[in-house]
Amino acid sequence: MSAGFVVALAEGFEGTLEEVLSRDLSPELRAAVADLLSQIAAARSVIAQIGDEFNTPCAGS
Repeated sequence: MSAGFVVALAEGFEGTLEEVLSRDLSPELRAAVADLLSQIAAARSVIAQIGDEFNTPCAGS
């Protein structure tokens, strides 16, 4: 599975969670969804960075 695919999947989850946050939620549920969104965004960022490192050609190659 490529990093790009996983990043796109995470972006889809983020969009869905942002849609959920636009709805009328209890404060507890809103906080839980916002926390999950933050965790997914952080993971997506790390995965994208790892993918970039794998796709960067080595010097001299």
